[in-house]
Amino acid sequence: MNTHNSSRQHIAISSIDGNKVGPPLEESDHFLIYDISGSNPMLLDMRSISPKLVGNTRLETTCNLLKDCKILIAGSMNQTAKTFLRDQGILVRTVKGNMPDILSNLEIIIAGESDIPFIMNNFCGNNNDSNCCKGENENYNGGCGCMNG
Repeated sequence: MNTHNSSRQHIAISSIDGNKVGPPLEESDHFLIYDISGSNPMLLDMRSISPKLVGNTRLETTCNLLKDCKILIAGSMNQTAKTFLRDQGILVRTVKGNMPDILSNLEIIIAGESDIPFIMNNFCGNNNDSNCCKGENENYNGGCGCMNG
């Protein structure tokens, strides 16, 4: 049963360090909660779950922890998790990027009907960064974004 409540004005972002979105939901223990009712997102809380939880228990605990959030943004998640969260009324978006870029692109991310591979602004540095676009990173329209990691 979909119990999505569009009046919820909070979003959750999976992040270990507060700087990048990730890891995959199945490995996420920390969630940053933002109020998006104003013109700029405002950090409200950091919530955690036990890293020892697995499977449906982990998903149920995550849903209970985020029940006041209308959207969860994570680096990635499996289809089972996406379906479970959506059935509990939490919309999901998977996107990779650094936190400032994610927060400045929330309108695009929230409005999206599908997942976004990455937000490229400065995620791996900028175009003048010699470490940019190496290994798993890929140059995309003059910017850098991590496609796989």
